[in-house]
Amino acid sequence: MTRHKNTEYSPNHSISFASTSVGTETVLAEDKQKHEVKRLKRDGFPLGTPIGAPAIANILKSKYRENALSERTISRLISGVKFRGLEESYLPSEVPGRTRSYAARLSLVKESLMEGHGLTDLEAGLSDRVLQEFDDPHGDRVDLISQFSILWELAEREISNYPTEDLEDLFNFAPWNDDSALYKVAIESGVVEPPKLRLIMPMIFDNDHASIRLCVGAFAHLNLPFLYHAFDVSNEKIAYVWRTYQGIHAMQSAVGDDRKVETLGKYCNWRVQTESYLRGLQVVLLKPDSRFL
Repeated sequence: MTRHKNTEYSPNHSISFASTSVGTETVLAEDKQKHEVKRLKRDGFPLGTPIGAPAIANILKSKYRENALSERTISRLISGVKFRGLEESYLPSEVPGRTRSYAARLSLVKESLMEGHGLTDLEAGLSDRVLQEFDDPHGDRVDLISQFSILWELAEREISNYPTEDLEDLFNFAPWNDDSALYKVAIESGVVEPPKLRLIMPMIFDNDHASIRLCVGAFAHLNLPFLYHAFDVSNEKIAYVWRTYQGIHAMQSAVGDDRKVETLGKYCNWRVQTESYLRGLQVVLLKPDSRFL
């Protein structure tokens, strides 16, 4: 866990909306393009339509002009990135017995959140790691929606070869097992990075209150020291709001004034979500966007 100290997330470096953000994520122009290239390959353009290096190169040229990455570089970057629509679904028979029922529940959770799409082969393979870290196969302490958000992030990071230090920090401190005070101090002092969980990262000032409440509830189940993190598309930064912050914040109209994890956690319930899905009733859908990294 030894690394150079980073004070970017100290409350003394608060920036962004309503003085409630304690952290931001930015990347250099070239890195930004690299992430954009992988996102386009992963999500398609238009969304859901497969796209290759020549078309991606044209998109970057129109946006970055002479600074755009070359088609050759783009081809290299996307060589190991699969288009989301072509991923192989997992086979329950190929999942080890100790993880099989857990993977099946997570697959149902994913179906309910992502318009009928079950676990992929990669996600099923990583589910054993998540099960070991939470040791909560039925979501009795940490809701399965929260657990799935971690699994989904791990899989997406592996596909795009994006660093996972923030996720390893989260597992190392496991704030769901205590009052999260130690994890909070570690973030404040810059020893660890706060997590970036795109599945439960709404846009700042999003008006989809049901989705916001689910994201805030998922944070509460993980017992994170933040109410939520949100993406500000205007400056392409991620803002984090401390749970202890008592001022007005961007999601106030959706979740009210309460900061207690016990109260906010009620917004996230995998059994309610999946039962509604199986009955054909309205459910909360999440549409993550890989640009958030």
